[in-house]
Amino acid sequence: REGSILDREHVLMRGVEGAAFIMNMLRRNKIPSLVVISVLCSTLHSAQAAELAEGTPSSFSSTYKNFDDPSIDHSNAAIQFQREGKLELAMRAFRAAARFHPSLQTYMNLGVALMRSGRLTEAAHAMHKAKTYDNAGTDPLLRDNWDKLLQLMKAAGVDLPKLTPLKGLDNESKGKGTEEINGRTHREGLIHQHPSVPRAKEIPRMTWKTFESLPQFSGFSMPVIITDGMENWQALHTWKKFSHIVRTLGSDTVTDFYPHNLRDQRRQAPYLTLLGTAVLEIRRVYSKKVRERLPTSRFQPAQGDVPTTGRYLHVQAAPRAWSEMERISDLSPTRHSLLQGDGWMRACLQSEELIEEFHLKTHWKVVLIGTKGAGMFNHTDSLQTSSWHAHVRGRKWWHICAPEKGCYEDYVKPGEILGYSNGWWHTTQNLKNPTITVTGTIVTRENHKQVAEMLQEECVQDKFGFKFSAQLCDALDSCYGAWERAFSSDETKETRSTTWKGWRARTSAENLKAKESWLPTDNMYDGRNFITG
Repeated sequence: REGSILDREHVLMRGVEGAAFIMNMLRRNKIPSLVVISVLCSTLHSAQAAELAEGTPSSFSSTYKNFDDPSIDHSNAAIQFQREGKLELAMRAFRAAARFHPSLQTYMNLGVALMRSGRLTEAAHAMHKAKTYDNAGTDPLLRDNWDKLLQLMKAAGVDLPKLTPLKGLDNESKGKGTEEINGRTHREGLIHQHPSVPRAKEIPRMTWKTFESLPQFSGFSMPVIITDGMENWQALHTWKKFSHIVRTLGSDTVTDFYPHNLRDQRRQAPYLTLLGTAVLEIRRVYSKKVRERLPTSRFQPAQGDVPTTGRYLHVQAAPRAWSEMERISDLSPTRHSLLQGDGWMRACLQSEELIEEFHLKTHWKVVLIGTKGAGMFNHTDSLQTSSWHAHVRGRKWWHICAPEKGCYEDYVKPGEILGYSNGWWHTTQNLKNPTITVTGTIVTRENHKQVAEMLQEECVQDKFGFKFSAQLCDALDSCYGAWERAFSSDETKETRSTTWKGWRARTSAENLKAKESWLPTDNMYDGRNFITG
């Protein structure tokens, strides 16, 4: 014991081998396996405690409490806990490190900790996860630890579990399912691969309680997946039947249908299609019964165009449809306040007509339905708002990036809510037939100034082509000051300098004339465009 890592590991593995010998002897005498594992755990814990006995700090655990904070160096915390002899706390920290900072090293550390604690099956899953990372095949320490684990499992009479390639470790950490093949990234389950896009960090997962305790996530400032946000959403059950969805949203509702996917930025124009028809076109992709009923799709690729796998349907959730979903609890009416942030509309837009115009022209709330392979090209939300996506059916892959903040990616499953703020570029792809998400847009303390600027630019120069009516722009002028008063702290309310000059004073005569000619009820779904019935 000269202090080197190699010497300490050597001593520890002598203890492992000794424990294995003891277990073999005990098993020959038919002593219950629970006793066998208890002897092993005691031996390993003793070796580990002896290894870390020197230089033990006494008060680290009193200052480290939050295992759900992704900003903490959990690996270092785990080492500190080990030095204090608090092995269960060390285990939690090792799990947090693998969860928030997944890498070959963090998963291997977790695997070794689980192995030392006698949790051999869990250790196998963690080690297997570590083996999916770059250079895993040439890492001698990982190879040695894997061999030691196999020896220990054999000695303990524990069968190697079925290790499905590239799956997540357990419910606490969902794997990205990626591997490197000839220097190119391959992601599990994606029909359309992104081989040149490097693997990114996993999106942090947490409960609402943890989310509220971490200011860096306020207003979805950082990408996050909420794991308990849909506990009272009946849609998780009722939306297994398309008949319920069509009945709730209205079979004659006009939708944006993308029969040739939306992964290519050049294919942005949708086919306006009645919901009932669009749902049949979605289902015929994977349902033999529907194909018998609808042998030929009404939407064929243009001549010379290459068909792209994946169909996407966007249903505008106008206020009346949204209220109906809340009334029947498809959406929980008591969901988190961050998902109910539209109270400002009634205060400054006032009329139902203007509120509906705003929803339809900005795509404020949408139900997304798609087949496997469907997804969105890489983009950022034009109004600089924050967004949330409540996942109802299927699985969806997300890749999210922001300058100077890095990139994240993950698979989102039913019952989870993904949130992110303005400025985050993102691309998506569905993994199952069908995949369904409910998405909403929100104005927050963190983004309200940028949202106000974007909306006024739309009024002043029709920046995004939403074609707001003059009545809506007049009403929005009153919203900007209301947001500032609502979101400013007491200290800044007295000194705030932002003055929102009315859009009419800034726009051109031509634009003013155009907006005054547009009615709040004028929109692309009102029948002036061809609609597939």
